[in-house]
Amino acid sequence: MGAFESFADFLAMNGYAFYVWLSYGLAFLLIVALFLWSKWQRKSIEQEIVQQQQVRNIRQQQVNSEMKL
Repeated sequence: MGAFESFADFLAMNGYAFYVWLSYGLAFLLIVALFLWSKWQRKSIEQEIVQQQQVRNIRQQQVNSEMKL
């Protein structure tokens, strides 16, 4: 049939179920955490870019107004 006789044997993983499922769980949690952290980091970088553009626009307006004088 395969490596396991039944679904219960599959879940038991030949006595190593705790380690196997713990490894899968930790890997899943780390992947989710990495995804969420990346999403937060991207949002933070986008906000910083917007702020830099606003500062650049203000400085450019100041230079333009000084040149008119």
